[in-house]
Amino acid sequence: MGQTQQLSPKAKIDQKTKEKIRGLVKTAYETRIKDVNESVLLIEKVKALSLKYQYDYGIYIADAYTGFFQMILGNYQKSLKLSKDVLEKFEDKQFKAERSLVLYTIGSIYYKSDNYHLGLKHLLECLALRREIGDKLGESQVLKAIGTIYEFFNDYESAEEVYERCFEVSRSINDKLGESNACNPLSGIYLKRGKHKKALKMAERSISLKEAAGDQRGLAFAYHAKAKVFFRLGEYRESEQWFLRSLRLQKEMGEKLGVSMCEIKLGALYYTLGYHDKAKSYLQKAINIGKSTNSKLILFKGFDLLYKIAKKENNTHLALEYLEKHLENKESVINTGTGSIIKSLKAMSKIEMLQREARIIREKNKDIEKKNTELDTFVYRVSHDLRGPIASLLGLYNIAKYDIKDPLSKKYLDMYHEQIMRLNNIILDLINLTRIKGWQARKIKIEFPAIIKSIIESFKYLPNFSKIKFEIDIDEAIVYHGDKSIVTTIFQNLIENSIKYSRVDVLPMIQIAVAKDDHNNFLIIEVSDNGIGIGIDYHERIFEMFFRANDEKEGSGLGLYILKYAVDKLKGKITLSSEHGKGSTFSVILPFED
Repeated sequence: MGQTQQLSPKAKIDQKTKEKIRGLVKTAYETRIKDVNESVLLIEKVKALSLKYQYDYGIYIADAYTGFFQMILGNYQKSLKLSKDVLEKFEDKQFKAERSLVLYTIGSIYYKSDNYHLGLKHLLECLALRREIGDKLGESQVLKAIGTIYEFFNDYESAEEVYERCFEVSRSINDKLGESNACNPLSGIYLKRGKHKKALKMAERSISLKEAAGDQRGLAFAYHAKAKVFFRLGEYRESEQWFLRSLRLQKEMGEKLGVSMCEIKLGALYYTLGYHDKAKSYLQKAINIGKSTNSKLILFKGFDLLYKIAKKENNTHLALEYLEKHLENKESVINTGTGSIIKSLKAMSKIEMLQREARIIREKNKDIEKKNTELDTFVYRVSHDLRGPIASLLGLYNIAKYDIKDPLSKKYLDMYHEQIMRLNNIILDLINLTRIKGWQARKIKIEFPAIIKSIIESFKYLPNFSKIKFEIDIDEAIVYHGDKSIVTTIFQNLIENSIKYSRVDVLPMIQIAVAKDDHNNFLIIEVSDNGIGIGIDYHERIFEMFFRANDEKEGSGLGLYILKYAVDKLKGKITLSSEHGKGSTFSVILPFED
């Protein structure tokens, strides 16, 4: 593919250098939790080394991680341009992990700058890729971001569910960092739902996990989560202490969004305490960051608090100015892609609902599969147990028919024999069906002439058999490997059906053909007859269990059901062309097995 060629190195690069590049990328990613700026420096080394060797993959992966780190630092415009440019470099299917990283970066930029619809679109695509490649660490990361979008729109129930799934995914792979990442937002959700003790416990757990992992960035947000709980509880001094600790760490890590969030909260805290000058100072700083990062959410919250302070200070002119800016930014937050956001949230809700339903269905299927296995075992055992008494009854018939001379008694005995034979055939069909269900395919070369000849001879006992003319056409060039037992079952039921439903008023004829399609992809089996045919009204039902289209002929009603099951077992298809009074043609198409 063209994209693969684009990512191939233009100059020779040895394996040792490739490993060095991979090691630098890994170190840069791991370093982000302590020092993002150091991560940027490491990835610059990757870029320089890749440029030296003209190693395209190294250049593009360096750009992908640079975009990711710049997103963390709040340099959204720089990150977005770089990430969009590099996204198209990873279109090939072999670069799913790399593409998911860039999608996560772009999605995070969009939702952090209040463009929730585009954020959600990219994050959902990222989530699908990470699940596809089995990246549990990445899945946890993107679930947290998706939960945040739910939270922004006050859908706390859905947010809590997503955060808890994030928590579960991380615990399933013993990822303490992922667990701690889920703890912070869960603390916030519990707080909003009035579960103060749970909120505090979750924030403290996050702090403990972050400290153990050495995650300084995450620790700053954990401090922030704990501060919010104390603020809600009215323990303002305790809250102030934790907000200030968070702010100091956010500044050290260069987290612009985190800094602005702390400053907004400190502004709200000091406004509550009546320290208006301190409140205005922090709010103004937050607004400056909001303007630089285009965060409408920070702006509308900041201007709202400044409006309340100006109103308290009876500064009507300033209050109206702040109110106007607050409403302007709030309107922007609410209206920017609201219709698309709702559609996206509905789509996400549908995805999440389908995933929940899929889990339920998988569990039900396991239960059904277990019950079906038990039922098949029961049917098989009972059928075998019945074979003994039926064999005895058939034996008694063979003895009695020579001793009974009375015509009426002989007539009754023959009626008895017919019903015993019908019961025997039903049991044989049930045994055959359970065998097919339990068969594990054993592929061998199929000798079609021998199988067909053996089957035809086995039906010599059937009425009207001696009058039937068989025409057999087998392409000798066909080499087909499959399960002999299942292939035999297919031919057996097709041929038996044509013999049973042959007509007595014409010379009965059955044509059996085995061929392949023009491209040698499929085996084609056709069995045609000039028998009594099947009415169009019955075509949709003939493969149902125990369905019989003609009550004049004896049968279990299982033959065509077993035929369809056997064809499905080989991943094939079966079709019928038939007209009442003129005959039938069954066509079976089977894929050639490798």
